[in-house]
Amino acid sequence: MSAGVQLRPMRVADLQFAAALTLAEKWNSETLTEFEGFHAHDPAGCLLAECDGVPVGIGVASAYGKLGFLGEIIVVPPWRGRGVGGQLVAGLLAHLRARGVESILLDATEAGAPLYERHGFQAVQRSLRYSGTPSGAGAAAAGAVRPMRRADLDAVCALDLQWWGADRSFFLRRRWQLYPGLCHVLDAGGGIDGYLFGRQRPAGLWIGPWAAASHVPQPESLVEALVASTAAGAGVLVHAGVLASSHRGRAALERLGLAAGSDAPRRMLCGLQAALGDDARILANGTSAKG
Repeated sequence: MSAGVQLRPMRVADLQFAAALTLAEKWNSETLTEFEGFHAHDPAGCLLAECDGVPVGIGVASAYGKLGFLGEIIVVPPWRGRGVGGQLVAGLLAHLRARGVESILLDATEAGAPLYERHGFQAVQRSLRYSGTPSGAGAAAAGAVRPMRRADLDAVCALDLQWWGADRSFFLRRRWQLYPGLCHVLDAGGGIDGYLFGRQRPAGLWIGPWAAASHVPQPESLVEALVASTAAGAGVLVHAGVLASSHRGRAALERLGLAAGSDAPRRMLCGLQAALGDDARILANGTSAKG
């Protein structure tokens, strides 16, 4: 434990500091809006490390029943290597375990992986990061793909619970409320066969969660429809997080012309084995800290 460093739950006034840290790390998808969502979901799961009242690090834990995620773990540069990261990880794990979480996942950089290994995490696969400008955006989007409506949310959340394996409806509903024009469904005429949530940032369009029933031959039609609906249209840069085991999601993104980066984080697990998000119908993650 680093001398003088204490952990406490973040207050609303701390969220701007947290967002500034992710911006400094060039985690361009993790904005103030995302931290506001974490805090609304579970204020006690958003931890701030401070020394003599000065903030020196952050971390977030998200629980979904017996499953949970860690993310947004950042220590300010002058305090790195002094045990602050370990304190944050221990505090977040204690919070999740107190809530009954048995399987905890995270995405780790190569530099961060040893810290998590010391706390019992083991690598299970790569969590790939795809980026690119889709080719032919909109060409396969005709027909069943349409914007998501409020009336679709119950069905989408029920599918996500079945396919993904845990209830993340709080974040799905919040995503639709924030970006209704960037959420689409694959309407099978009497039921929903797929869904896609998006977020637009100055650095591009982040997609996910993204899922489609196994019989859907071209799930990328959801991505094409989403891209076509944005102001930039076919010229928008698209980013997606995809587990290495999602061969179907990877193939769909590659058909669109996106490519995986060479610095993919490790998906790591602590606790009981869990195949969370490892269903073939789940094509892209939401975020590393939410799943």
